[in-house]
Amino acid sequence: RRRFGDGTTFVSHVRPQIDRVVRDTLYAAKEGIEVGEHESFECFQLFGFDLMLDDALKLHLIEINGSPGSADRWLEPIVAGMLKLVVDSRFPPTDTAKAAIAASDARIAALSAKDGEVGSWYRVWDATAAAPYQLKPK
Repeated sequence: RRRFGDGTTFVSHVRPQIDRVVRDTLYAAKEGIEVGEHESFECFQLFGFDLMLDDALKLHLIEINGSPGSADRWLEPIVAGMLKLVVDSRFPPTDTAKAAIAASDARIAALSAKDGEVGSWYRVWDATAAAPYQLKPK
């Protein structure tokens, strides 16, 4: 773990700010991006959040992209991570798919060793959770 000058870490200080910005933004736009209950399909979308840290480690949202671009070398980690998070939970992979996933994971690990952590995914907000999300003032 990298520590900032005052001893805080990314996980303890910056990630909670990112989580809050992403959750609050998606919740605010929920009606415009959610598939209605009456629809016969489910879908997902990848958003790109452009964020900036100031010298006090305060996070600022710059913009959100509905079709984010990415360097070619990051496409595989992005797609693999998104599929694991969104699709595998509903449709567990077959043994054949697991072998392909393992090969992809190895390539992603090699890329992460070169470029730092790449393709690390975790759920920030589950719109289907029983308790509704509440926006909280800063």
